[in-house]
Amino acid sequence: MTSSLTSSLAYAEHTASGKALTQKERVYRCILRARRPISRMDIHYMTGIRLASVCGRVNELLEEKPARIKVSESVKRDPESQKYVECLVPVAQLRLL
Repeated sequence: MTSSLTSSLAYAEHTASGKALTQKERVYRCILRARRPISRMDIHYMTGIRLASVCGRVNELLEEKPARIKVSESVKRDPESQKYVECLVPVAQLRLL
């Protein structure tokens, strides 16, 4: 078996097991786990996903219908740029009994 075939099979097995998450799902879970408004830069630091990719995944999540996240009313000052940045929060979901 070639190494590329072995890699492909291992990736398929990993994905099928549910252990592999898409970047979008990793970003969403990060926002959920934060339990506070969180900036794109915070998501970048917490997940290790490149900032440009985080921004793209956040935009995809914001465009989803029904929405799973929204822009928070609060803002945060970025420690590096000293500019105010948007923060994100999950949309409250109704629990059905």
